[in-house]
Amino acid sequence: MADLNRPTDERLAERPRHVRFWRLVRRPGTWWAKRKVRLTWDDLSDVPAPYLLVCNHTTNLDPVFVGIAMGRQAYYVATENVLHKGFASKLLMRYFCPIIHQKGRMGLRSAKEIQQTLKAGVSVVLFAEGSRTFNGRTLPIPPVTAKLARKAGRVVCVRMEGGYLTQPRWATTMRRGRPPLRRAPGVES
Repeated sequence: MADLNRPTDERLAERPRHVRFWRLVRRPGTWWAKRKVRLTWDDLSDVPAPYLLVCNHTTNLDPVFVGIAMGRQAYYVATENVLHKGFASKLLMRYFCPIIHQKGRMGLRSAKEIQQTLKAGVSVVLFAEGSRTFNGRTLPIPPVTAKLARKAGRVVCVRMEGGYLTQPRWATTMRRGRPPLRRAPGVES
């Protein structure tokens, strides 16, 4: 399978568009998250960038929730599945340009992209489990993720709570919930 990532310099050259789009959708997205899913969060905008944000994965909207809590534009690590969503994939690639990780592969290319993006001064969000939870509990995190985090420098760990039943894997609709977003105590380095 061909490499699906854009080179880091290309991604960063398009960053002004990504930041403008993020600023455009931030307020309506925050309003929607507060009203629809009753999202509450710890503000992460005081954490100096760049950092690798490692988070558990409970719903499809976790990237939106984490972006609201971060208070700044960042790049997300996503699997190649996001490229198979038709028009939505084109929007994601144009306005978010995620770092693509191919499932079932070592991920050396995506690890290199993460390190280069961090070195360029931009934060990266990684849902370390690699998949949404099946039962609401955090899935095991691969040991290679710890190695990546060690090389990243500053790491911020976030744990999403309460969001699983707003959109479990078996549900076809989104439900109203209360998923607080809390910074894991004592984990930031």
